Amino acid sequence: MIGAVCAKHSGSRPAASRSASRAPSASRASCRRSLFGVTPTDAAAFAAVPALLLVVALAAAYVPARRAARVDPIEALRAE
Repeated sequence: MIGAVCAKHSGSRPAASRSASRAPSASRASCRRSLFGVTPTDAAAFAAVPALLLVVALAAAYVPARRAARVDPIEALRAE
């Protein structure tokens, strides 16, 4: 409704909708420049990224759990 009113008075689309319509194409262009050699249908990249994130998440959970497992539960309770 507001966009129609603005368009009627200004003779074109509002500036917010013009910039919003350009945002997806600008983000695609920046991704194309930064991801050299990766196509949008590259199956290896789509498999490698979640696998890498899974490895990092498992390592981030394993290290503190391993440290906590070394602590004697009685000593931990006495310290509190």
